[in-house]
Amino acid sequence: MTSKSSYFDLSLIMDKLRKSPWIITMYSVILFFAMPVFLIIRMQNISSRMAQNPDSYIPSVISGFFSIDSKTIIILIIPAAVIAAATAFYYINSKKQVDFYHSLPILREKLFVSNYIAGVLCFLLPYTVSLILSVIALWGTGFISYLNPLLAISGYLFNVLFYFVIYTITIFSMVLCGNLVVSLLGTVVFLIYGLLFYLVYTEFMAYFYKNYYQIATLESLARNVSPILDFLIATTDYSFSGARIICYVILTVALTALSLYLYKKRPSEAAGRAMAFKSSRPIIKYPIVLLCTAILGLFFMSAGGGHIGWMIFGFVCGAALSHFIIEIIYNFDFKAIFNNIKGLAAFAVLFGLFICVPAFDITGYDSKLPDITEIKSVRLRITDFNRSSYFANVQEISNTNYYRTRERQMLDKLDLADIKNIEAVHLIAKMGVLNGEEGLNNSDSTIGIEFELKNGLKIARRYRNLKSSEIEPYIMGVFDTQEFKNKFYAMYSIDKNNINQVNVENLYGSSGNDRIAQIIDANRIGSLIDAVKNDTLELKGKSMKNETPIIALNLVNRSSDERVNWQVNVAVYPSFTQTLDVLKSFGIRNPEIISADMVDSIQIYNYEYEKYYYDKAAAYSQAVPTRESMGSPYEISITDKGEIEEILKSSIPERAVAYNPFFKRYDGYRVTVMSSKFLNGYNETFIFNEDLIPQFIKDKFPEMNKIN
Repeated sequence: MTSKSSYFDLSLIMDKLRKSPWIITMYSVILFFAMPVFLIIRMQNISSRMAQNPDSYIPSVISGFFSIDSKTIIILIIPAAVIAAATAFYYINSKKQVDFYHSLPILREKLFVSNYIAGVLCFLLPYTVSLILSVIALWGTGFISYLNPLLAISGYLFNVLFYFVIYTITIFSMVLCGNLVVSLLGTVVFLIYGLLFYLVYTEFMAYFYKNYYQIATLESLARNVSPILDFLIATTDYSFSGARIICYVILTVALTALSLYLYKKRPSEAAGRAMAFKSSRPIIKYPIVLLCTAILGLFFMSAGGGHIGWMIFGFVCGAALSHFIIEIIYNFDFKAIFNNIKGLAAFAVLFGLFICVPAFDITGYDSKLPDITEIKSVRLRITDFNRSSYFANVQEISNTNYYRTRERQMLDKLDLADIKNIEAVHLIAKMGVLNGEEGLNNSDSTIGIEFELKNGLKIARRYRNLKSSEIEPYIMGVFDTQEFKNKFYAMYSIDKNNINQVNVENLYGSSGNDRIAQIIDANRIGSLIDAVKNDTLELKGKSMKNETPIIALNLVNRSSDERVNWQVNVAVYPSFTQTLDVLKSFGIRNPEIISADMVDSIQIYNYEYEKYYYDKAAAYSQAVPTRESMGSPYEISITDKGEIEEILKSSIPERAVAYNPFFKRYDGYRVTVMSSKFLNGYNETFIFNEDLIPQFIKDKFPEMNKIN
């Protein structure tokens, strides 16, 4: 007689829970220590920090525990969901148990749903209880007023959704396979396959295509290939969209429905087999063979010094070994190693045709360039601009998430739609394409470009085959536009009324002795910001090549408790007449700049010289020679006032370099300027302009000729 109860059987659920008390007990103990106990310890240890800044620190700690920012539960959920699913559906991979359960007068649908619910409750019950105990613990420690209920509820639902995703994937693997070990291996494959495929994809693209730009697709692809990675990187500042949540709900429901359908179709005799359905064997096998083939190809290519011959050898090994291993697992017989050789041969032919596409750039990836009339806007990532102190603090201002790189941030921020900028960037991209086709190997500049077309498509490329001397006029043309400066300089994106302190610093000053003045008057700050904005708009790229900033304005936003919320650095050049006049009206004059008569000596350390001998010794498996044995020093000391003056004219303080993206820094020499007269003691690092290094410096290192 068949039970007529709908959907599930409560007695079956309770029976399943009674037969697996160890799971609930284990989860309860682990979550008890990971949640309420840990929270009590954490709250007891923050008394000192609480006294200093309770209104900001305490909420951040509690939010980090209860919201989606907490990754402890996410990490615990992964094994918890796998174990619960494997336990709830273990019987389908045991011949004795499956015969027993399927002989009961219960519909398979009800049996499936009952076991599914039991596995969910194994985690949901102890997790819910632990969360309630955590709230009680928070109340008991006196911090309950800092709890944001919405964040706590969203964090709870977020973790429950993740549990359902991992749990359902494991169940799908259990139903698809007929052996517990194979099922667990299948679960691992389903969970990490997308991530591994993504990594292999990016490596292949970087190997075959000169202009591939990984960062442009990093965020969009990485989040969508693995639920584990997606949930781990989610934070309150970088949370799921509603559409993403719906997608995961649909995925869970679809996999559950598919698992139920396969469970109904699954023969009882499938218990004990590697795969419950023979038709699923090639569907599972060849994607794995594809991934293994690619991974071994990349491995041998990397080990073999980048030669494509080693990559082909790896392809052959990867395809053959993965095919053999999977056939052995499928048949539980070593003799099955040569089964389905025809299928392997067909795969090899298709894979060979597939790999020809990137190997010979059949699609024209590297030469693809959109027509300028199709471009809506362009995004730029310029290496030299990324180090600028103007841009360095944008992350602190905008409060963006911590997982997006500054490179991605720069692409997003420098979104230019002015036709002049589009034309200039398009010309730079065209140079990158032509130089790549001609095999230019003396390039010294790299630029990342993302074209957004009017039809919504995006084309991203990273051009490495560029000469800075050729593209510099176009970069300067872009830099000189108001559109670029408004988006690049952080000071244009903030309200001057939110700046309550400006520190005026001497860029020629020594560390700890560089502050000239501090401005806190709101009216003065407002007039100063207006002046520096106007001067910056007038600043031209050409003048920056030959001009050194002398002052840094540190714009600060402080809270009432003196905590710095954000700060932005702005450089002041000698040509900033409005800014300097405003500072002068405040009684702040231009800072003193070190001169040759103040300098005691300059030490110059030759990194290129050291590197030459180090590489030479490594090439011949010799010990790195000492300075004395080389016959020419690593380091020289300059005391001649004339030579010191020449050095000061051709170098600038290291702090000032970060403010000038057009300064061509040369890192082969480390220049240390020492003075006992300037600023009551001075010992600072200067950087040479690559085009202005005095000849007498090169002459003092005679062995440099061997390097060049």
